[in-house]
Amino acid sequence: MLPMLIPTRHITLAKPQRKEEEDIPHSAFRIPHSAITLAKPQWEEEEDVLVDDGTGSDVPSYIIVFNDHVNSFDWVIESFISVLRHSHEQAEQLSIIIHTKGKATVKTGTREELLPLCEGLLDRGLTAELESE
Repeated sequence: MLPMLIPTRHITLAKPQRKEEEDIPHSAFRIPHSAITLAKPQWEEEEDVLVDDGTGSDVPSYIIVFNDHVNSFDWVIESFISVLRHSHEQAEQLSIIIHTKGKATVKTGTREELLPLCEGLLDRGLTAELESE
């Protein structure tokens, strides 16, 4: 739909000629409020915005766990075994990688299946994030 044009009043100010002897006050350049016409648009514009919240089931996601100085190796290993269902060896290797590199990807999958697992790690006090590509 094309916008409607609204007739408005145009005001052109002629600059007064300045005489050398006299100063023209600034009030001579003011437009009186009664001369200004503000027209409201008679249409409303709508804007469509697409937001990608990453909730698609086919979007690959992953859980990243960060190193901290609070949780022990045993607690992290136990958390990986009980929450993520990793084997003892896998959980131990991941905890060493996290300790030496500062972070590691501990699980990959869809966002829907990883969200409760990430929350489970957070509930146990681990520093974890769920990221999507």
